[in-house]
Amino acid sequence: MKIREISWFYILIVVFLCFIAGCAPRMAVKPGYDFSKIKRIAVLNFDGERGSAVADIFILELMKKGFDVMERKKLESILKEQDLGVSGRVEPSTAKAIGRIFGVDAILTGSVIQYLPAQKRTVLFSLGDTVVIIPGLYVVERGDNYIIYLTDAEIGISARMIDVETGSIVWVASESYRGFSTDSTFQGVILSLVDSLRSVFPKKK
Repeated sequence: MKIREISWFYILIVVFLCFIAGCAPRMAVKPGYDFSKIKRIAVLNFDGERGSAVADIFILELMKKGFDVMERKKLESILKEQDLGVSGRVEPSTAKAIGRIFGVDAILTGSVIQYLPAQKRTVLFSLGDTVVIIPGLYVVERGDNYIIYLTDAEIGISARMIDVETGSIVWVASESYRGFSTDSTFQGVILSLVDSLRSVFPKKK
């Protein structure tokens, strides 16, 4: 059996380029909005797959960038008590209520719009066939008539920030990523979105 393999160095280069692709989120900002008045942020659960985990990663990355973020478990507890169990879409009246109750200036929420976790795939072939190992796929196991490889994860997230005083969206961005694992891809998407959000805030002296 002949197996034609592409240089592993070439494969790693292609995979690396795939991983960094999509590192410029699509973003829109409300014209003339003064982001300096946002001092404290509440992060709500995101809609879609692993929405709660996405909110937790956003909180971590926002805090690492110097934002003041409300503790999420306390937020969720009071939201349930007030019958304001919201995620994803937030009505203006709900945003104002959250701002009043929790003393926050803005709400961050959104949706997981694409979720394709890393998966193992098995390709069977007949003995004697010439098999091409495709760049960007990681070979986990190889036998006489099969190859098991791991596919990249592909994650897309849309996020938005809402002013609690007006209930209007002041920042929205979306980003998609391909990565070596599901968890690292989530991390990469969210870090990119947080960096784009940070870019609209006044620079600290």
